[in-house]
Amino acid sequence: MAVVLSVLAFHSCGTAQSTGAHPIQLYYPLAKGNSWKYQVLRTGQSTTSMEWRVTGAQDTQNGPVYQVWSFPAQADDEAMNLRFSKQALEEVSTGTVLLRLPASVGDSWSTTKPNRRTFRVVTAGKPCQTSNIRSEDCIVIEDDDDALSFRTVTTYAKGVGPIRYVYYRKHSSANVPIQTVDLISFSLASR
Repeated sequence: MAVVLSVLAFHSCGTAQSTGAHPIQLYYPLAKGNSWKYQVLRTGQSTTSMEWRVTGAQDTQNGPVYQVWSFPAQADDEAMNLRFSKQALEEVSTGTVLLRLPASVGDSWSTTKPNRRTFRVVTAGKPCQTSNIRSEDCIVIEDDDDALSFRTVTTYAKGVGPIRYVYYRKHSSANVPIQTVDLISFSLASR
């Protein structure tokens, strides 16, 4: 399974989105029709692009579950099923909390299912940017995945969503990214 598939990247055109009642939607806006296009740079390979699209939302007892697919799809791709719970965004299939508020530098949480992952807030409330997108309010989360031996650093921009994913081999002596995924454009259906 491609490393890119373990994360979701989003980009929005224009101004910041005003969202509904859930505060995490400001950092990860999910609605049917939203899409984010990314530039993918793998070490030693040419640059490619990919897009994440919210293709559906199913109402459940615990709130809507959003189906997010990558395009172009790979043979082993599955939709990410995401939902907001209290002050968190979680992957439904594993119950893994990807982002939570309030966020303060040094905050951390862990999961053990299906494998051990430790999340840590690296920065919060600071500016961030990619080549095309800039935000004055971002949250950067580091995700250490023991089973995959990867460390992923994800940057969430307020009003846009995830704008950058940087992947590292865990326990590598060289702290050089093996892949960087940067948001280049986005479209938010619900403004």
